[in-house]
Amino acid sequence: MPVPERKVCIIDENYAGFALIRKFLVACGYPPDHIVQYPSIATANEERIPGVTFVDDTLLEHATPETVEDFKRNTASAAVILLASADGEQATKHAAAINAQDYLVKKEITLPLFRKSVLYAIDRKKMTNDLQRTRDDYMAMFHRHPLPMWVYEISTRAFLAVNAAAIHYYGYSEQEFLSMTILDIRPADDVPALLATTKKTYNSGFYDLNHWTHIKRDGTNVKVHIYSHNIFFDGRDCKIVTAVNADREVRMNQLLIDMGVNFK
Repeated sequence: MPVPERKVCIIDENYAGFALIRKFLVACGYPPDHIVQYPSIATANEERIPGVTFVDDTLLEHATPETVEDFKRNTASAAVILLASADGEQATKHAAAINAQDYLVKKEITLPLFRKSVLYAIDRKKMTNDLQRTRDDYMAMFHRHPLPMWVYEISTRAFLAVNAAAIHYYGYSEQEFLSMTILDIRPADDVPALLATTKKTYNSGFYDLNHWTHIKRDGTNVKVHIYSHNIFFDGRDCKIVTAVNADREVRMNQLLIDMGVNFK
């Protein structure tokens, strides 16, 4: 097992409990001077906790919701393992409450089980952090994109995320967008066609159609070219949409038609 460069935290008010976990850690190759005891979650919250962290479940009974939330923020990059009094639903509930990657039943710990749990917790936390960084990078690109973009939930058609360009171009605030559905920026006459389109599943997963009418906050109608594809966002089936202003293209096409130009 790799030896950590950062300290390992054991949050347990009982010295015997701390000594037991320290014994297993030392057996796994962790230096004793890397292992630190905290008597409570609140005490541990007084500093950032970057390394593997063990939490005795009895301390959760006395921790306030605010303390637990602070703990989850402080252990955002740490692998957390709950030390449970017993197996079952309560242990699962306590582990979920502190975003623990695993839990160990204190009276059933063996060295192989302990080693496996630590490695699993570290690997699972790394995977979670990598996924979060990927999501953060994607959302940063989304918010900075120069074209209006949004994410909406397919079942409810509600806006779930909008970027700065959409806020600027359409005139709605982010809060206003997030209280609306995609129907709210469409003329009533377009709604049946829109509903039919949102229900379709495209073989390529990508949708491209000219042209839709959108309504800005000031009531102005604009023609837009829509590109969209399906994504899974915050645990929901959604579509991500990019809207490209097509007013000039529509005007030019109409001008050519008025001049008698045949497009066929």
